[in-house]
Amino acid sequence: METAARLSLARSVCVALVAAVAVQAVASLAEVVPLVAVAQLARILLAAHPDHARAWSWVIAAAVAVAARVVLASVALAVSHVAENNLQSVIRRALVERLGRVPLGWFAGLAR
Repeated sequence: METAARLSLARSVCVALVAAVAVQAVASLAEVVPLVAVAQLARILLAAHPDHARAWSWVIAAAVAVAARVVLASVALAVSHVAENNLQSVIRRALVERLGRVPLGWFAGLAR
């Protein structure tokens, strides 16, 4: 495979992988929200007069953040796997095409 072809191949996979990393970074940030919510809930509920409406808003925020994290992590995983599968497919096709042009005697010479 020529250098230009390698760079083109790497570029096509690189864009998808950068997107997957960015989505996973957002998912990781969403993972922090439930921890903050637990700390806020403890502060609110241990007060002398707990504000139940505020407590429920933190519970809802934590639930939404958990759901968002699951969805975003799944999307990142799917994008990275599709990029990897595409890369494997391109490499395998290039290998088959290259080996298809090799004379059969070349294979016999390797067997010795």
